[in-house]
Amino acid sequence: MLKKIIPAAIVVALSVASLPALAAIPAGSPQAAEFVQQSLAGVYSLPDRYSHGMVIKDGLLRVDYHPSIGLMVAQNDTALPFKLESVDPDNHSMNLLDKAGRLATFQNTFGIASLTLGDGGVQQMAYVRPMAGQDRDILVKAYVDAGLAVVQGDPAPVMQAESTVNAQAKPVPGFDCKKASTAVEGMVCGSSDLAGLDARVSVLYRQVMDYAADDADREYFRGDQREWLGKRNGCSSVECLAGVYTERVEILELMAQQLSKPAEFR
Repeated sequence: MLKKIIPAAIVVALSVASLPALAAIPAGSPQAAEFVQQSLAGVYSLPDRYSHGMVIKDGLLRVDYHPSIGLMVAQNDTALPFKLESVDPDNHSMNLLDKAGRLATFQNTFGIASLTLGDGGVQQMAYVRPMAGQDRDILVKAYVDAGLAVVQGDPAPVMQAESTVNAQAKPVPGFDCKKASTAVEGMVCGSSDLAGLDARVSVLYRQVMDYAADDADREYFRGDQREWLGKRNGCSSVECLAGVYTERVEILELMAQQLSKPAEFR
């Protein structure tokens, strides 16, 4: 049985380059449509509510930009008649107008999203996955059923191809984002930095397991990974996750480096 090869916690400071503020981009421009498709489109999980001792599941919110319809937002299969007013890339948000003409704001920051309504109400949600073909079908049907759109032809294949290219350019975590079921997994899937760190942890963990000398070592490493997952799942912010993941990468790299040496030099 190998002794624990984990150093003291490493404090990691993450710095983000300061960028000049960008002006809001009005709706109707190609830049606004592109920003919605690349930065805000996706499927979001709404939190459960409790009423009279019962759990009410609000389900999913889908957001996308259709070349013929424009902005589409739907809760489950019910279209929400928002009109895009402008986008604000600097704040990862878009401004919307509801059917009464009141301004609302949808913001997605590292997988944690919020919809602030015109009356001041705020709905929090977590990013689950990018838009898939089935999600787009649900959105279009919701808008057609609500009388908010008439679609001729099917531009979905073009949009899906663009979405595939964008998805391939982004880091993919070590788990399937389509099966993400927790807020933590949603934050990881919604952040390229966290997704890349998760993928790195997965690769390093497999390396460490490959170096295990026997079943006892493998069981020890599994327990160590479970302990770390518990710590990760206790995070409630992107900053916490960034620190926990970065520390884990450092530790696993040291473990893999040490275990790769011949036994007499460990």
